[in-house]
Amino acid sequence: MSIGHTIFPALISISIAFGCASVAQARDFKMNVGHDAYVFDYDFFGKKISVYESQSDELHDERMESIMHDWFALQDILAAIPDALSGMTAKPPLSIGRTGEIGANAVAAIYNGKRYIIMSNQIHSNYQMMALVMGHELGHHVCGHTSGILADNPWAKELEADTFSGLAVRGGYSGIDLQSALEHASKLFSAEGSPTHPPAAQRLAAIIDGYSNGSPCVGRPVGPIASNELGGSLRSVQPLWNHNGSTVRLVASGATRKFYYESPRDGLAAVGVAKGTLLFSGAKNGNRYAGTAYVFSRCGAQPYEVSGQVSDDQRQVTLHGRAPIVDSSCQIAGYRSDPLVFNFFGD
Repeated sequence: MSIGHTIFPALISISIAFGCASVAQARDFKMNVGHDAYVFDYDFFGKKISVYESQSDELHDERMESIMHDWFALQDILAAIPDALSGMTAKPPLSIGRTGEIGANAVAAIYNGKRYIIMSNQIHSNYQMMALVMGHELGHHVCGHTSGILADNPWAKELEADTFSGLAVRGGYSGIDLQSALEHASKLFSAEGSPTHPPAAQRLAAIIDGYSNGSPCVGRPVGPIASNELGGSLRSVQPLWNHNGSTVRLVASGATRKFYYESPRDGLAAVGVAKGTLLFSGAKNGNRYAGTAYVFSRCGAQPYEVSGQVSDDQRQVTLHGRAPIVDSSCQIAGYRSDPLVFNFFGD
């Protein structure tokens, strides 16, 4: 889920040891996504998210009261689904936090052996909407998604989390009912969807399915947090795409879009292409990309302007431009039509 406004520069949290409430010791740290932390379903690779965890003797000021608001919402959900955590073979602490640095209304995360639900501030005036979002993020943990690979069909994982939130709605926590849940979700979900999130119509249908039929995640075996989620390079947090036999990754920041080579195909090393080489830099406006692409030869990288459409399902980007042709003296001798097609690794 995403909204994208920022309020607090730091994150504060209360920990729950999967059913037993406990308040974490105070400490400040930065969650470095992709290096010492795993964040499901958003491309925050390389971003450092400031974190503050509260201590038990901290004064109950407005900030603490606000976090307790979140904690009660989680308790309501767990009370509505008493067997929600039955599939957990290991039960690390679950920390609820707040941040203004994630550019989304909430994410599920793993850091240092702990599972997190990280919330933004802007939806807290509406308890039902906030609880619906929290139910979705809890669903990611219950379903074991943060122990998986983002590129492995993220739409299906988002829909599973939505189904779990529908089951929580059926429990009637915070007085929410199906109709109000769908109204809140309609305000949050993108009608078109994105590479990581399905269109709103599919997500609303998943909430209805969970409300009517329950969640397939309840009781699903979820093993201990994998060692590569405790630290180290986590490539899986990046949206990966195929381009002409190469694997590239998409880095998004606001409207800015950049494709970098992740695993160049055979032959590209001879013209200077390596992991991390920039292939495209531009911006997304609606369902269009426009910017600068690069063609590579023994003369180096040659820039040229490209633009094109994103497919309706958000899983293909097709750009068109006229790539420069260089002669033996590395001078531009002409131009050729050069379509660039990027296909999301989603299935």
